[in-house]
Amino acid sequence: MMLERGDVEREGALSEAAPRTVFDFHSHGVDTLDAVRSGRFRLMMAGHPVVLGAPW
Repeated sequence: MMLERGDVEREGALSEAAPRTVFDFHSHGVDTLDAVRSGRFRLMMAGHPVVLGAPW
């Protein structure tokens, strides 16, 4: 699977999180896009739990 890279100047660089990383509660003032290359990514969206997972 190829991940499309956006405009780094406008959107910022892609980042990767180590396994078991915990992010403090926060929100984004703009829409964001998350991609999972392996494993799962659990988050809250509009107050509801969501689990994103790699398709393979």
